[in-house]
Amino acid sequence: MSGPRGRFRRFIGISLGGGRGKQTAVARLSWEPGAPSPNLAIHHAATRIGHRGTGDHGEHRPVADTGYLRDAELEAYLDAHVTDATLVAVDAPLVVPPCLRCDVPCPGVAACPVDEVRFATRIGHVRSGKPAVLPYVERACEVVRQREALPVRAGWGQGTAPLAARMHYLRRRFAGRLVAGVNLVEVAPRAAVVRWFGEETERRTRAGALADVRRARADVLESLRGRLRFDHVWPELVVRQRAVFYAVIASVVACDLARCGWSFEDTVAEPLAAEVARSPEVFVRGGWIWVPPPGGADP
Repeated sequence: MSGPRGRFRRFIGISLGGGRGKQTAVARLSWEPGAPSPNLAIHHAATRIGHRGTGDHGEHRPVADTGYLRDAELEAYLDAHVTDATLVAVDAPLVVPPCLRCDVPCPGVAACPVDEVRFATRIGHVRSGKPAVLPYVERACEVVRQREALPVRAGWGQGTAPLAARMHYLRRRFAGRLVAGVNLVEVAPRAAVVRWFGEETERRTRAGALADVRRARADVLESLRGRLRFDHVWPELVVRQRAVFYAVIASVVACDLARCGWSFEDTVAEPLAAEVARSPEVFVRGGWIWVPPPGGADP
């Protein structure tokens, strides 16, 4: 991530769903250093604009009657709330896989001279004779996270490609205003929960009886209470919908990234961290998925 990170005071997390559905959520946080502790205030978190209990949406009013964050609604929300002091974090790929960016004659994966493909092939797992990497559907950053056993899927794989395509559209729509690696970053909320609280806690936030899932999400939010203020948003609404919960987690990761100034390798467990540190240009060009550093540090 480049640029002066200390300028960011507003953090927007987006859990991206399909363009026709109801599963896109946003969360808007602000860092208020002069305010009484905790300094990070949640101003808005919802899948719909104008829904009671979801917070302060400022001057923005729903574009459509439903208020769901389909393209026009999401674009209007970002138009209203993105400032020079805003960092946006989204759980969808910001960069297409290397094969889709390549314009040289293709010699095949085994003979590919592209640094990102060579890196991913070198570190990728080979299982049951299957290819270590498919560079037309996955990026090196995804291979790194999968090697760490974090819950990150191939961004252009089966079931995820429509979201990646929607993100590609949004990048073009906000070209010049939201720049990947500057004020727009890719995150993985599930992986963040794993890093902070462990695999079992993460599993309980999405699997099991509905009441137990909501209780697990509430426990995660309670653990973040030392740094989050819920002045404007009802916490019980955050835990009801997975997308809203993930949007809040995404915005917290964005705040940590801006305040702590992580490098790529800071967020990777050894021995892969050394590999990543030797090839930063791979991730500058090919994208990076930001998650908290390993070690279970207090979020």
